[in-house]
Amino acid sequence: MQAITFTGYRQTEIIEIPRPTLRDPSDAIVLVTTTAIGPWDIQGFLNTNRNEFTPGGEFAGIVVETGEAVSHVEIDDLVANTVQHVSKNGITDLFGSNALPGGHAEYVRVPNADRSLVKITASG
Repeated sequence: MQAITFTGYRQTEIIEIPRPTLRDPSDAIVLVTTTAIGPWDIQGFLNTNRNEFTPGGEFAGIVVETGEAVSHVEIDDLVANTVQHVSKNGITDLFGSNALPGGHAEYVRVPNADRSLVKITASG
């Protein structure tokens, strides 16, 4: 799949990377349909001390796969991320960081999907 990566100070590149897979029963995989450029993306773009990573702290898309422990979202649900995820040990990682690849890619793995994703429903 294709993803944007920061390769250096003010440098980006579209690269081919493996599609993410479930690593934990609480994970979900989302097909990204919409993404935005947020403050963390700008900071990463301007930071000279970062390794290559996929930015994208704000995204929405369609759930295409869920782990067996996921109960609040289902395959084909339209969802948005909550910008950050809280890991099981209480450490918070932001999407679009060295620790957690972001949504400027075709697919994104969402840890702790029940807490990290919200359903988008049609109104009225």
